[in-house]
Amino acid sequence: MPRAGPPVRSPVEQSAEALSRFFADVPTRDRTFFKEDIGDPHAFAERWIADRGSVRVVAFDRGGAIVAFAALSPGPGRM
Repeated sequence: MPRAGPPVRSPVEQSAEALSRFFADVPTRDRTFFKEDIGDPHAFAERWIADRGSVRVVAFDRGGAIVAFAALSPGPGRM
């Protein structure tokens, strides 16, 4: 029987603070994997939540902290 993982859902305004904390904790060396600058984690979280052109999900631990994210963004000119 498969083991249940952490709850996964689309980020919404109510998760902005948790998302901001998650991005703030990303090590500098790992920030190169983002297509946008995450130097201002709060502003980045707000933009991330507002973007309806991509599919994005976050996984939460039992305490409500974000532990993982996934994003699928269309290529240029695809939408």
